[in-house]
Amino acid sequence: MYHGGKLFVCDAHGHVTAFDAVTLAVVGAAPPPPPPAAPPRRDSMRCMALVPSAEELLCVTRYFATDGCGELFEECCTLDVYRLEMGIERGVEEDQPLPWRWVRMRSIGDRMLFVGLYQGFSFSAAEFPGFKGDCIFYLKLEGAKRSCIYRYSLEDGRTEELPGPSMHACTWFVPSLP
Repeated sequence: MYHGGKLFVCDAHGHVTAFDAVTLAVVGAAPPPPPPAAPPRRDSMRCMALVPSAEELLCVTRYFATDGCGELFEECCTLDVYRLEMGIERGVEEDQPLPWRWVRMRSIGDRMLFVGLYQGFSFSAAEFPGFKGDCIFYLKLEGAKRSCIYRYSLEDGRTEELPGPSMHACTWFVPSLP
């Protein structure tokens, strides 16, 4: 993903490496976001998505329960949002920047995050009358069955399935906005 002059790559374990978009030199790295306070079920599946939002890079981590055969259950067990804190300040030694780390966010303010499988995008709710901020919209694909769209409110921790067509697979797309 490209954000702020950098290319960000996230591996299967959640380690993020950042490259300068021009030189492709490694400019930073971050370990995976910390696990949730309440451990998810042992058979749960973690889905992480990087989301550029204003000047920040966010990571939305979702844990879904599985049925033991790889199929995801309807509910998302846990959903957390983290902001990447890049080591800009200097450590004890002047030449050593502080390590990059993920900082958990309790609120995203008036932002709305739209999350796909591995990445997403964001908008300000103020720009779209009728929409509410501090929410994350995400998809859950159910193999050959259908796709569901959910809205999670960081304000009250509630998740609701949104009405919509029953499709085999769906994705977010961003039209050209004037």
